Formats: sequence, C-alpha cells, structure tokens
Amino acid sequence: MPEKTKQEVIKYHQENLGKDDDINADIFDTLQTENNATLNNAVAFATTNELLLEKMLDYFKDDEHYPVRLIIAERADISATLVQKLAHDPDPNIRTAITRHQNLNEALIKRLANDEDCDVRIAIAKRLNINDQLIQKLSQDKEWRVRYTIAKRPNINDDIIQELANDKDPDVRIAIARRPDLSDALIQQLSQDEEYDIRYVIGERLNLNDSIVQKLSEDENDCVRIAIAERDNLSDDIIQKLANDENFGVRVAIAKRPNLDVNIIKQLAEDEEIDVRIEIAKRLDLSDSIVQKLLHDKAKSVQYILKEYHSL
Repeated sequence: MPEKTKQEVIKYHQENLGKDDDINADIFDTLQTENNATLNNAVAFATTNELLLEKMLDYFKDDEHYPVRLIIAERADISATLVQKLAHDPDPNIRTAITRHQNLNEALIKRLANDEDCDVRIAIAKRLNINDQLIQKLSQDKEWRVRYTIAKRPNINDDIIQELANDKDPDVRIAIARRPDLSDALIQQLSQDEEYDIRYVIGERLNLNDSIVQKLSEDENDCVRIAIAERDNLSDDIIQKLANDENFGVRVAIAKRPNLDVNIIKQLAEDEEIDVRIEIAKRLDLSDSIVQKLLHDKAKSVQYILKEYHSL
C-alpha cells in the first residue's frame, strides 16, 4: 500500500480522534458514526488489521458502500478467509475482483466459474492456472463472451479448438481464425465460413496455401479481396486479376504493392478512380512517360502528390 495514503489516514486519525497513530485500534466506532466515505475508503486501503477489515465488510454491506468492499477485494494481501467471504458478495464486481487473486483454491475457482454473472465467468476464463476440465466447461458456456475468452487462450486442446471453430457466434469463430496453431483443415474450413469477417481474418494469415489464396482472391466480399491484395508473394496472375477488380479499394491495395510489373503500373496510372492514381503517383519507380502523364492528370491532387513525392 502506498505509504502516502497510509500517512494521510494516520494524520486524519490524529487530527480528529487524538494523538494515537495506531489507526487500527479504535477507528471502527468513528467509521460507524461519521459516515465519511473518504475515510472509509482510505482505511479499507491502508489498514493491516484483519479484524477491522472483517468488521468493515459486515458493516458496509449495502450498495452505498460498495467502494469499501471493492477496495478490500482488490487488495493482494487479504487473508483466505476474507477472500472466501468476498467471493460470496452480492455485487458481481466484487466477485470479479476476487477472481484476480493468484492463490485461489480449486474449489473457489470452480464456484466462480459457475457464477451467475458472465463477467465473473469471463474473469475465470482469463486465469492461466485453470484445469482442462474447467476450460472444457467454459468453452460450452451459454454466454458467447465466455466462449470467446476461451477461444483466445493459448494452449487449448484440439477438440476445444474444433468445437469453437463451429461455434454459432461469429466473434468466437473470428477468435479461432486468429489462432497461430490452427490445423490446415480448420484454416480450409474457416476460409469458407459464411461470415466475411472470418474469411477476411483467414486472408490475413501468413503461409496460406495457394488454393486458399486463389479462392479468397475471388471472394464476393471486397474486404476479403483487399486482404489478399495486401499479401506478400502473390502470383502474377492473381496480381493482374486484382488490378482489374471492380472495387477501387482492391486496386488501391495493388497500386501500393512493391515491385509491380510496369504494365500494371501503366494501367493503374490511367485508372478512373482518383485514389488509385494518387497511390501510383506516390511510387518512386515510375517511368518518365508515366510521370509526364500524371503531371497532366485531370485531378490537381494527383499532380500535387506526384510533385511532392518526386520533388518536381
């Protein structure tokens, strides 16, 4: 606990209750009579007296004094008895704070994993030291946010990954699609997911096989095709196809690629969309003929960008 905070409490005690600098001795009566929120919170934060903390939990059990209980719950130095007591607090924020204690026993972790409030269960799903049985249970939780949290955990077993890859909620499947440890079979499956967001995430993955890249380059969704256009090491055929894409955002992505074929650069320098021509104007590998063409572009902004990037 910060020494400054403790000293402020001691100073308050000295000025208001006498010169005894033991804030743990007789202050509880004062807390009851004064109803001073600042003092209540400061004592909850600073005192090392276990009995006083227990009395405060019993006395400040209504919603109005929720901050007192939360301050105590967030303390790393409280006893197992107080942890157990706070794990049964009616306020879910208090129970959530308890899930962050490092040395919870297995029974208490299991109890909190079955808490009625999903935020408490999510907090348990984030803990590193929960057993496989509990991970399995939480992966089947009725609340998608709990399953999503499990989907983001490192080192979950293949059966759970497979199950969550088929989850009814797309956000859970997106979390699975982002995992670095996906099997080739699941990458293939998710590349054909009905939700474009999931196909987009797959399109951003490193080391996709050629057949998936080819398939996603023809995806019905513009964002998926943009993700492919931004990939390294595309084949010339796919680059040419995407340079002719109906969506100008895809063509912009191609215009930004390094080492473009001169014929594609020439084609995009004549693109009907100004944003595509602007990206071409930014390139430093333009031939003199293309520079001259862009210097006379019908859009002043293209001319301006060209001059800025080429110091003309």
